[in-house]
Amino acid sequence: MTDPDPERGRTAPREERPVTRAQQTGGDAWPRRDLLMLLGITIAGAAVRLFRIEQWSLSAAEAATWRAATTPLASDSAAGAHSLPFYVLRWLFDAGVLATQREDWLRLPFAFVGILAVPLAAAAAGRLTARSTALLTAGLLALHPWHVAVSQTATTPGIALFFAMAAVALAPRSARWWRWLGASCCFLLAVACDPFAWLLVVVVAVIVSGSSWQAASRPGRCALAAACTLLLVASVSWTVRGPSCADAETGASWLFVALLRAGLPVALCAVAGLLFLRPLPWRLGVAIVVPGFVLGSGAIAGKPADPDALVLVLPPLLLLAASAAERCLLLARSSASSAGTGARAIGALVGLGLAASLAADTFLYATEAQGGRAPWREAARVTLGGPGESTELLVAAGVGADILTCYLRPDHWAERTRDPHPGRVVLQLDPENLRTAIDGLRTRAAAGRVMLVLRCDEMALVRTKAEEPLRSFELVSVLPCPLERRDETLYVYRRVAE
Repeated sequence: MTDPDPERGRTAPREERPVTRAQQTGGDAWPRRDLLMLLGITIAGAAVRLFRIEQWSLSAAEAATWRAATTPLASDSAAGAHSLPFYVLRWLFDAGVLATQREDWLRLPFAFVGILAVPLAAAAAGRLTARSTALLTAGLLALHPWHVAVSQTATTPGIALFFAMAAVALAPRSARWWRWLGASCCFLLAVACDPFAWLLVVVVAVIVSGSSWQAASRPGRCALAAACTLLLVASVSWTVRGPSCADAETGASWLFVALLRAGLPVALCAVAGLLFLRPLPWRLGVAIVVPGFVLGSGAIAGKPADPDALVLVLPPLLLLAASAAERCLLLARSSASSAGTGARAIGALVGLGLAASLAADTFLYATEAQGGRAPWREAARVTLGGPGESTELLVAAGVGADILTCYLRPDHWAERTRDPHPGRVVLQLDPENLRTAIDGLRTRAAAGRVMLVLRCDEMALVRTKAEEPLRSFELVSVLPCPLERRDETLYVYRRVAE
């Protein structure tokens, strides 16, 4: 395996021997064998990302994406805050390329970008390390449940990650103007796709400062250290003052959730890569530590971001983990008296174990975890009732009101001049005063049915009160969805006559 630090790898003296496949980097032409392996990895990643993509219900973030993509620009007061993918979705909807009534069509552009991210990860890693390590990194990314979930979710972090890797893949090693232009455009596109991609600016600034550290004088080093410190403090301040994610954990729990999404085996192998690889791949460490420090500080300060914003650190984590796995293989082969099949098998245990753990987590995500989403689509079907019931309907919900609006009133935001679904209303309950809002439903005049949909944590909040606010409602259906970190079970109630 070659040096993961490209600058030091180029200055190190080379031995007079043929260049092997494990030593070839992304600057060389890829042979057919490696291209076929990368094609197989990409096909496997595509199959995983398209598997059951149509079965998961919308999440709260996807409901916000749907609203941003279907609301006309002339009547959208928040249009200036939308990022680039929302405008692309608007064009796809207006051009008739995507249907607007199904979840799989909404997610298809994001899944397509997630599929292309697999070979792009190999190209980006090939700029930094050996060809074999780049292929292993792409294989790990193809199986990683976090990237699979991001690719199956209509949100912006996956798009920003794609352009960030494209910028690394196009990073010039010489004065080629078209590479500088391409890398800069990809960098700007990443920032335009997701607000937290601004962390890439901080990462690049810290890396440039570190590269200039050895050549700088003592006053220059003090100035570099002060500038990096000021930049980190400003980034943390921006994160704290920005909007927070309502459903995200706060404090140390946020860091634990981020660690679970990255995967404990991946984190351990990445730490091993930082400890055992020489020269030290400090640039990869900066790409991991800086976003984690900034977003983690915001979570500890009570302003947690969506943990998916931290997916920017996944490629360097996987690259370090792949480097550590290949290092174990090389050590096993060199320590054995003969580099036979047994030595290769022992050395490959780390890589095989890492891939097996990621594949198992991805399988559980696609089966038992139901894609990590609550069954809001089934809840909407329950509220509609049977064919003989009244068409007049009032559905009240807490955090899931926007999701139910997408299912019960599909053209709610697109049609601003008329009501596309007369007699069908979705009411957003105040999460800060949930009990009073539910009490108001008891006396609310409605010609038809009044339904109430609550999540498990909202049910626990309501039932902690001394007086039962659900005494005028009967339980119609319980839709179980126990996830790893939180119970997303939904409870559907119907108001009964007093």
